[in-house]
Amino acid sequence: MSREAEQAAPVPPQLDRADVRVKHEAGIGGAIRRFFDRVRSGDLGSLPVIVGLVIIWTVFASINPIFLSSSNLVNLLFDCSTVGVIALGIVCVLMVGEIDLSVGSISGFASAMVGTLWVNQGWPVALAILAAVAVGGFIG
Repeated sequence: MSREAEQAAPVPPQLDRADVRVKHEAGIGGAIRRFFDRVRSGDLGSLPVIVGLVIIWTVFASINPIFLSSSNLVNLLFDCSTVGVIALGIVCVLMVGEIDLSVGSISGFASAMVGTLWVNQGWPVALAILAAVAVGGFIG
Protein backbone atom coordinates (compact mmCIF):
# COMPACT_ATOMS: atom_id res chain seq x y z
CA MET A 1 0.00 0.00 0.00
CA SER A 2 1.16 3.47 -0.74
CA ARG A 3 0.95 6.37 1.65
CA GLU A 4 -1.50 8.16 -0.63
CA ALA A 5 -4.11 5.41 -0.16
CA GLU A 6 -3.85 5.70 3.62
CA GLN A 7 -4.69 9.41 3.68
CA ALA A 8 -8.26 10.35 4.51
CA ALA A 9 -10.54 12.10 2.08
CA PRO A 10 -10.34 15.90 2.19
CA VAL A 11 -12.73 17.56 4.60
CA PRO A 12 -15.31 19.78 2.87
CA PRO A 13 -15.13 23.45 3.86
CA GLN A 14 -17.45 24.55 6.65
CA LEU A 15 -20.17 27.12 6.09
CA ASP A 16 -19.24 30.66 6.82
CA ARG A 17 -20.97 31.44 10.13
CA ALA A 18 -20.71 35.17 9.43
CA ASP A 19 -23.09 34.96 6.46
CA VAL A 20 -26.42 36.38 7.65
CA ARG A 21 -28.36 34.61 4.88
CA VAL A 22 -27.65 31.19 6.39
CA LYS A 23 -29.87 30.22 9.32
CA HIS A 24 -27.88 28.39 11.98
CA GLU A 25 -30.58 27.67 14.52
CA ALA A 26 -31.10 24.00 15.29
CA GLY A 27 -33.81 22.02 17.01
CA ILE A 28 -37.54 22.55 17.27
CA GLY A 29 -37.21 26.11 18.51
CA GLY A 30 -35.08 27.02 15.50
CA ALA A 31 -37.57 25.42 13.12
CA ILE A 32 -40.43 27.36 14.71
CA ARG A 33 -38.47 30.63 14.49
CA ARG A 34 -37.65 29.97 10.81
CA PHE A 35 -41.32 29.23 10.12
CA PHE A 36 -42.47 32.50 11.69
CA ASP A 37 -39.70 34.40 9.87
CA ARG A 38 -40.95 32.97 6.55
CA VAL A 39 -44.56 33.87 7.38
CA ARG A 40 -43.58 37.42 8.35
CA SER A 41 -41.68 37.82 5.08
CA GLY A 42 -44.77 36.80 3.09
CA ASP A 43 -43.81 33.20 2.21
CA LEU A 44 -46.96 31.48 3.45
CA GLY A 45 -46.27 28.13 1.78
CA SER A 46 -48.95 25.60 2.67
CA LEU A 47 -50.23 27.53 5.70
CA PRO A 48 -53.47 28.78 4.04
CA VAL A 49 -54.34 25.23 2.96
CA ILE A 50 -53.78 23.83 6.46
CA VAL A 51 -55.76 26.63 8.11
CA GLY A 52 -58.58 26.14 5.60
CA LEU A 53 -58.69 22.39 6.26
CA VAL A 54 -58.77 22.94 10.02
CA ILE A 55 -61.66 25.40 9.63
CA ILE A 56 -63.59 23.03 7.35
CA TRP A 57 -63.06 20.05 9.68
CA THR A 58 -64.09 22.12 12.71
CA VAL A 59 -67.28 23.35 11.05
CA PHE A 60 -68.28 19.90 9.78
CA ALA A 61 -67.45 18.24 13.11
CA SER A 62 -69.60 20.78 14.98
CA ILE A 63 -72.52 20.33 12.56
CA ASN A 64 -72.40 16.54 12.46
CA PRO A 65 -70.76 14.55 15.29
CA ILE A 66 -70.40 11.49 13.03
CA PHE A 67 -68.06 13.42 10.71
CA LEU A 68 -64.90 12.35 12.56
CA SER A 69 -65.96 8.70 12.93
CA SER A 70 -63.65 6.06 11.50
CA SER A 71 -66.17 4.86 8.92
CA ASN A 72 -66.70 8.38 7.58
CA LEU A 73 -62.95 9.07 7.40
CA VAL A 74 -62.42 5.81 5.47
CA ASN A 75 -65.27 6.79 3.15
CA LEU A 76 -63.64 10.19 2.57
CA LEU A 77 -60.34 8.50 1.69
CA PHE A 78 -62.09 6.18 -0.77
CA ASP A 79 -63.85 9.13 -2.38
CA CYS A 80 -60.60 11.10 -2.69
CA SER A 81 -58.57 8.27 -4.21
CA THR A 82 -59.95 8.74 -7.74
CA VAL A 83 -59.24 12.46 -7.75
CA GLY A 84 -55.80 11.76 -6.26
CA VAL A 85 -54.84 9.36 -9.03
CA ILE A 86 -55.96 11.84 -11.69
CA ALA A 87 -54.09 14.63 -9.89
CA LEU A 88 -50.87 12.59 -9.85
CA GLY A 89 -51.12 12.16 -13.60
CA ILE A 90 -51.68 15.84 -14.29
CA VAL A 91 -48.85 16.85 -11.92
CA CYS A 92 -46.43 14.81 -14.03
CA VAL A 93 -47.63 16.69 -17.14
CA LEU A 94 -47.31 20.07 -15.41
CA MET A 95 -43.83 19.28 -14.07
CA VAL A 96 -42.43 18.95 -17.59
CA GLY A 97 -43.86 22.34 -18.49
CA GLU A 98 -46.83 21.22 -20.54
CA ILE A 99 -50.47 22.02 -19.93
CA ASP A 100 -53.37 19.65 -20.44
CA LEU A 101 -56.88 20.86 -19.72
CA SER A 102 -58.60 17.77 -21.10
CA VAL A 103 -58.03 15.59 -18.03
CA GLY A 104 -61.31 16.47 -16.34
CA SER A 105 -63.47 16.08 -19.42
CA ILE A 106 -61.84 12.83 -20.52
CA SER A 107 -62.07 11.29 -17.04
CA GLY A 108 -65.73 12.29 -16.83
CA PHE A 109 -66.42 10.85 -20.28
CA ALA A 110 -64.58 7.62 -19.45
CA SER A 111 -66.49 7.16 -16.19
CA ALA A 112 -69.80 7.79 -17.98
CA MET A 113 -68.78 5.30 -20.64
CA VAL A 114 -67.96 2.63 -18.04
CA GLY A 115 -71.31 3.20 -16.35
CA THR A 116 -73.24 3.03 -19.61
CA LEU A 117 -71.46 -0.04 -20.93
CA TRP A 118 -71.62 -1.89 -17.61
CA VAL A 119 -75.14 -1.04 -16.44
CA ASN A 120 -77.14 -0.33 -19.59
CA GLN A 121 -75.39 -2.56 -22.11
CA GLY A 122 -74.58 -5.44 -19.74
CA TRP A 123 -70.85 -5.60 -20.54
CA PRO A 124 -68.50 -7.19 -17.97
CA VAL A 125 -66.94 -4.50 -15.79
CA ALA A 126 -63.36 -5.38 -16.83
CA LEU A 127 -64.24 -5.08 -20.51
CA ALA A 128 -66.09 -1.80 -19.92
CA ILE A 129 -63.07 -0.34 -18.10
CA LEU A 130 -60.72 -1.54 -20.84
CA ALA A 131 -62.93 0.03 -23.53
CA ALA A 132 -63.11 3.33 -21.61
CA VAL A 133 -59.32 3.42 -21.15
CA ALA A 134 -58.83 2.72 -24.86
CA VAL A 135 -61.28 5.45 -25.92
CA GLY A 136 -59.79 7.89 -23.38
CA GLY A 137 -56.30 7.17 -24.71
CA PHE A 138 -57.50 7.63 -28.28
CA ILE A 139 -59.18 10.95 -27.50
CA GLY A 140 -56.13 12.32 -25.87
